[in-house]
Amino acid sequence: MPFLAYLDGTPVTPVDVSNGATVTCPNCGETMYPRGGDGRVPIRHFTHHGQQAEGCTGSPTAAESDYHRYLKGVAASRLAAQFPEANVNVEVSISIPQEGNVRERRADVAVQLPENNPYWGAGLIIEVQYRNHSKNLLATTQDYLRAGYSVLWARPQDFDTEDLAWSTIQTAFENNKDENKPMAYAVYDFEPGDISLRPAPHLVWEDPRPNCEHDWVKESDTHIEHQYCPGCGINRVYNRGNGKFLYDTRGILGPVAPDPGHRLGPCPESVNGEHDWDDGMHGRGTWFCRDCNRVLIEFGEETTILAADYPGDPPSLEANPYTCAHDWSHHSDRRQHEIVCSKCKHLEEVDEDDPRVRHRY
Repeated sequence: MPFLAYLDGTPVTPVDVSNGATVTCPNCGETMYPRGGDGRVPIRHFTHHGQQAEGCTGSPTAAESDYHRYLKGVAASRLAAQFPEANVNVEVSISIPQEGNVRERRADVAVQLPENNPYWGAGLIIEVQYRNHSKNLLATTQDYLRAGYSVLWARPQDFDTEDLAWSTIQTAFENNKDENKPMAYAVYDFEPGDISLRPAPHLVWEDPRPNCEHDWVKESDTHIEHQYCPGCGINRVYNRGNGKFLYDTRGILGPVAPDPGHRLGPCPESVNGEHDWDDGMHGRGTWFCRDCNRVLIEFGEETTILAADYPGDPPSLEANPYTCAHDWSHHSDRRQHEIVCSKCKHLEEVDEDDPRVRHRY
């Protein structure tokens, strides 16, 4: 289902336009219109007229400039279905009380309830962490709590193909300490003073992705200068007092998500360096380059690249191996020098001469 369109050249989401409006598909250029948001079709979205552009999803890829707004449209449609009595809008100005860091914040998506709720407060705000270094997560969270709003910081990997599941939102608020969940702060559980503006209390000392051969890149266009690993999608910052690094998997220092393009690189076997992807024989979401045999696998809106000599069965992976907290307690059923993660089914080879050495893919 498309969640992004153009209205007179301006990108809009389904909650931005009323029924009967005519909009343009950003992919194929054909006409679309908004539908849903009622009891019959709860998730509001765009649809093509008649049989126009059959097969067009109308959804941008993660590499396109409109992808951030697309994710906001997905989140807004989900919240509009969940809170039918509320005002749900994209890019909403929220007034901050005088003791706040600023006078006003612009929320990516905001649910504004008709009356104060004991758990959510004045409403629920969702900030989409997608290549957005301009917002200080901790200060922004503190300000939203001051204004009486609960807030969720959603990452691209929290979205599936066409939804930000309500169960994902609920789980985040129920288990705020889990590093694998988006960050969530409800006014029922948190006061503004509970949010320390120092990042250190929110980070961890141990490398949470020790199996990644990190390729650290300096990030200086955010509120705190730090390093980012595009391979596994985590941040780190050096703590001079302790002489070691603090790690961030939750987007405190900046957005976190693996960058498949960094891992992939150009095709070494083609003349122009471009990959020739083929999925005709391997099922939806799994692609093989005809030239170099690298494997590309899509997990919702997130993509993983595996090496050409990956020993396992790529379509059998149940989760992204670069974001999974692996459980290596079982060997492969095929050979004793192979180990398989019981959670995501990712397979790695163990050196027969030295079991401590693993060959990653």
